[in-house]
Amino acid sequence: MALTLDQALQKGIEAHKAGKVQEADRYYAAILKANPKHPDANHNMGVLAVGVGHVQEALPFFKIALEVNPNIAQYWLSYVDALIKLGRITDAKAVFAQAKNKGAMGDGFDQNRNKNHSLFFFNVPAPIYNGEYSTEVNGDVTRAIKLFNTLLQKTVLDYDFKIIDVYKFTIGKNGFSNNSFHIDDYHLSSNAIREIEKQIGTFL
Repeated sequence: MALTLDQALQKGIEAHKAGKVQEADRYYAAILKANPKHPDANHNMGVLAVGVGHVQEALPFFKIALEVNPNIAQYWLSYVDALIKLGRITDAKAVFAQAKNKGAMGDGFDQNRNKNHSLFFFNVPAPIYNGEYSTEVNGDVTRAIKLFNTLLQKTVLDYDFKIIDVYKFTIGKNGFSNNSFHIDDYHLSSNAIREIEKQIGTFL
C-alpha cells in the first residue's frame, strides 16, 4: 500500500535520525516529487545536504521551505547556519534580521511554549580556520558566529527552551576550533556526544 505524504515524511525522519542518509533522501525526494513545495520535506532535505557537506545545494531547499511557511523558527535557523558555514556572513545577518522582523523568532517559538516537552537548540560550533580565505574574512566568520550564538541563546532562553552550547566545548585559540571535535569543516566527531550528554544531564 502506498504511503501518504505524512507517512513518508515520518519514515524519512526516522531514517534521517538513524543516520541512513540514502534512505532518508529517497523518502524526502519522493515527497518533493509529489509536492515540490512541501515545507518540511524541503527543510529536511536541506538539513540532509548540509549533513553530508553539500551546503550550497541545501540553500534552495531552505528558501522554498521559508517561502511556503516563514513562521517556523527552525527553518530560519537552518538557513542562517548554512550561510555562516559558507562564509556568507552579511547574508546570514540579513536573514536573521528578516526572521526577527517577521516575528518568526517569537511567534514561531510561542507555538511551542505550552507543549508538554522540552525543546533543545544547538548553537553553531567554533569554526575551523580556512586557509583559502584571508585573516580578515576568517575573523569576520568568528565574530558572526559569536553574534549569532549570542542572539540565539537570548531568544531560546526568553522562551524557556534549552540551549546545547556546542560552541563552548569546541572553541579554542582566537575563536577558532580547538580541533578536538571536528572531523572536517562541517562535521563533529562522536566525541562531541559525550559533551552534549553532559549538558543535557544538567537539564534533567
